Amino acid sequence: MHSTPAYPNHLEIIRSLARAFDTKGSDKWIDDHAGKWDFDYRAIPVATDKVVYEPLSRYIGEDFGRDVAAKLTAFCKAYSLFVSNLSLEGISRTEALRILSSHLFSSFGAEALRSASNNLHGPSPEQFMTPGKQAIATLFEWFELSVPGWDDFYGQLSKEVKDRMRRWQTGTQLPALSSLGALFSKQDAGKFFDEIQRTRLRALLVTARAVDYYRALTFGEVAIERTKGRSPANPQDIHSRIVDECLLKAPQFKPIAKLNTVLATLLNPGREKASTDQAFTQQLLTHFKIFLQKVAPSGSLSYCQSWHEARWLTLSGKLDRAAEAYQRAFEQSYFHAGPNQGLIIQEALAVAAILPSPPKTFLRQLRNAQVVLGLEVPLDLGDRTAVSSRYDKHLENWFIPQYRGHFPRIFPSDGAFPGTEYPQQSQTSSGRFL
Repeated sequence: MHSTPAYPNHLEIIRSLARAFDTKGSDKWIDDHAGKWDFDYRAIPVATDKVVYEPLSRYIGEDFGRDVAAKLTAFCKAYSLFVSNLSLEGISRTEALRILSSHLFSSFGAEALRSASNNLHGPSPEQFMTPGKQAIATLFEWFELSVPGWDDFYGQLSKEVKDRMRRWQTGTQLPALSSLGALFSKQDAGKFFDEIQRTRLRALLVTARAVDYYRALTFGEVAIERTKGRSPANPQDIHSRIVDECLLKAPQFKPIAKLNTVLATLLNPGREKASTDQAFTQQLLTHFKIFLQKVAPSGSLSYCQSWHEARWLTLSGKLDRAAEAYQRAFEQSYFHAGPNQGLIIQEALAVAAILPSPPKTFLRQLRNAQVVLGLEVPLDLGDRTAVSSRYDKHLENWFIPQYRGHFPRIFPSDGAFPGTEYPQQSQTSSGRFL
């Protein structure tokens, strides 16, 4: 049921960065978790430590590993805000990656590269991204001009090591992280560079490796090209640029957008309904479904149909079926539909919680999504070890009464179809609904 969303998730991005630094290793942990559309929010800090901070600290240097992890953590928080506020409706994953690479990833990448260059006193970001030239090749040229002792160090290397370095410079081979650690080991380079200098050289090389890794990807060159000369990442500017790109795709969706707005208005939970609205909106939903298949056959707007169906079923008092439709709407909108994700989650929580037997798996998914998208804080803030799908790791006992209590606010009784009766709720002396 769950199709590939427009946005890559946080773990996919962390895995990509780990591949760029060659820190992923053979462990399948990150693959398993990144492949779950409803991945546990706790996996984000765990993945950051496991496949970025720890290997970089071990092979490059602890300070460098800590700096990269801190920037990645900050990016993930900013990324959540983009995913939860910026819709990519009607955009395929391939097109979304091109747009995001051009504006979002390139902006944050430029900022990270600029920071690394400054902290490591290395070449300018522009030098790292010289057109048609490997970043590692540029870096070695810079070493010859700017690093005292480099010529003596290079001169005593074996032919095998020099041949390997030439393959790095030509792009024939990307250096393994372990090779970078070995190249500047104390045993082999200690008499030419002190520990601080060796750490710096390793960090600069692994940074250049990341640039060369992305240069070889389909949209990596797009991101690198857009990175040149880009000012520090400004979320509002990035948001505006992405919206402008998405609007270029909008004309083909204008007909369906008009019908979508009509349905959203007629099925507004707070709008008082006429006696004819139930049958009329049901007919309109059938027409909308057929029209949607013609205009957006990829299914990129399917969540709209599921959301309208979920509201229609709720307003009709068919709450069990409504919860199923809300699950479809949630899965189809997650990492795709911008602000509508939050609205769907709120309505879904209220409907699911009011059922006689609330579906715990669905409630857990909804609550987890709120945390991933930055809409709610986690239960165990600071816990960086427990990656679990257990219900009680996401919801406490008072959550269901709270969500149930939201139902009359989101779905007031006078907004239901005539003749529909919502479940009665009793209040405890504490004011919570049970």
